[in-house]
Amino acid sequence: MDPIARETAEQHEIDLEKKTFTTNVRPVSSSDDKDSREANADAAWAPGFWIRFPWVGFGALLLILVCSMGSVLTLMLSRDRSETRWVKKLPPNVILNGLNNVQNLCFGLAIGNGIAIAWWRKTLRGATIHELHRSWAFSTSLKDIAFAAKYFNIIALAALTAKLTMIDGMLMQKATTTYSNVDLPMTSNVSMFANETFPSTGVISSRTSRSGSLLPWFMTDLVMWSQSGGLLPSTFQGCEGRCFFKVPAVGFALDCEEPVTEQTDLGLITMAASGEISQVNQGSLNVTDAEMALILANYTQTLFSIRFDTNSTSVPGPDPDSNSTMGQYLTMDVIYSAANDAVSDQSRCSGKRVKQHCELRPAIINYPVMVQSYSGLHAIEGLTVGDTQESLLADATNGGNVYPLYSIELSQQAGYDIIERVNVTTLGSYEQGGDQTRLGGVLQGLQEYLGASADMTYEGATGFAVNQTGVAQQFLLNTEPLTSQQCGYRYTDSISPGDQSMMRSVVQQINEIMFTLASDLSQYDPNNQLDAVTNHTAIVYRDSIHYSTNIYYMIGAVISTFICVLCVLPSYWGFWQLGRKVALSPFEIAAAFRSPMVNHPGTIDDILKHRGHQPVQYGNIVSGDASGRLGVAEPEYVERAHPKLFGSRKGNA
Repeated sequence: MDPIARETAEQHEIDLEKKTFTTNVRPVSSSDDKDSREANADAAWAPGFWIRFPWVGFGALLLILVCSMGSVLTLMLSRDRSETRWVKKLPPNVILNGLNNVQNLCFGLAIGNGIAIAWWRKTLRGATIHELHRSWAFSTSLKDIAFAAKYFNIIALAALTAKLTMIDGMLMQKATTTYSNVDLPMTSNVSMFANETFPSTGVISSRTSRSGSLLPWFMTDLVMWSQSGGLLPSTFQGCEGRCFFKVPAVGFALDCEEPVTEQTDLGLITMAASGEISQVNQGSLNVTDAEMALILANYTQTLFSIRFDTNSTSVPGPDPDSNSTMGQYLTMDVIYSAANDAVSDQSRCSGKRVKQHCELRPAIINYPVMVQSYSGLHAIEGLTVGDTQESLLADATNGGNVYPLYSIELSQQAGYDIIERVNVTTLGSYEQGGDQTRLGGVLQGLQEYLGASADMTYEGATGFAVNQTGVAQQFLLNTEPLTSQQCGYRYTDSISPGDQSMMRSVVQQINEIMFTLASDLSQYDPNNQLDAVTNHTAIVYRDSIHYSTNIYYMIGAVISTFICVLCVLPSYWGFWQLGRKVALSPFEIAAAFRSPMVNHPGTIDDILKHRGHQPVQYGNIVSGDASGRLGVAEPEYVERAHPKLFGSRKGNA
């Protein structure tokens, strides 16, 4: 016989024995013992406001409001705060999630207490069993709430609130986000090599002091600068993040004169000169050589120009009796024009032309430098000249590099300090051919990489012709190409470009080239002692994750929480009318309905105290008033209801 069949047979024998106890047994409904009488005495009905005040429920509601205020406090304290200045293991979203979980637990506790109070008050007022069942079903089934219609009551409202509490949690989580931004500054020491004397940069080709060729190391530095776009390779050590500091190195003090502006119509001038040249060639106009030179000068009109040259002046030399020591410096002449085509006559383009002369005097300059070196959020590394802490903030506002403007009073860009003007001297008026030159190579490099010209002539029937060289095109502001019959070319000031130009100013680029020369970024100059590094104190900014708070989501979450609390409160109305602590325990309800097994007028705690030791079983009752029915009774009066095992299979005895 298999175990299942054996167990079935044994249970059948036990059930047959139970059926013999049909007489002389204690009825299932009997409860008139001593314990019951004592329990009835203990279960006195005692209504009242303070004695029946639901401390647990109202405490839970109060804790919900405290958690909501805690979430608001967390969001406000973390707003725009770096994660480095926040508790590392408890970011705001973790705190909000924890507080929300506590809120949900409190809502469950408060709603459970409120529904129990409302249900028992409904029973106290009197209601049908159907009404009581419907109200109880509201607390367990969302479907019953959805189809409640006219039967919707405060119990349904409180139960529905339990489902709506998820809204405030979602809104509170949505209220916090993150973004990347610079952290608060700190200091650090960085070191690098920077030359404070002018090195040799080229080789003289004649007695003009002009370089015929650049030294290889300087040519390499220039190529590196031209390909960098302003972000130079960094040779600094000790920087992690964005490091701002100043480096003394060779450069120029730019002594510029005030710009001279003339109102003119360049198209009309070259057109008139073109007509006069045609008349001279045809023999209908006789002019002198001086007049012809003036006509030819007017024929070619300069629209834009950046031109460098060299000059020298006598300076005190090592021998006081000798006046042959010359101090060299460079000059820069810039021209830019801005004209508009006349609507009625396209050959007319009135506008302005601005000229400015500058002297580039050798000096020791304190360069503002920003080194970027990231091993975390950024893969970018490099060095920019002219970036300051102020420009960093301007970058964040304007979305791009903001370089300081040139100042005539300072002879440099704002933020650059002229430590000392120095003399780059030569013996005699000229450097000799074959000699290495210090400023000659710089002159050649500036002219090749920054020099520019744009000239316009009138070619008769073919119209205006413009010839641009160097970097002139980069400073042109016209967004659409002009026809040959138009002459309204608009260039920006190369020294102080306007907002419409994407170009760095020529002064900024000169400073970048000179810093490249001074620091020898290629490290190819054999005359440099690269081990002779200098230390600098830098202000360091590091990018980090910052927390952001959406005030509107936060307010929405708080409002949602308050609405849920207000929806729960009506279920507590009339709690003082109840004479004892109540719950929706099935045994407490069964006792109220005078169930024989738990016939007790007290609370669920009293019922469990006096009846909790009683064993029960569900099945066919074989004794007492309920004999022959399925129900719950003491095990000795119940025959187990046997399930059908293994489908239609029958056990073998």
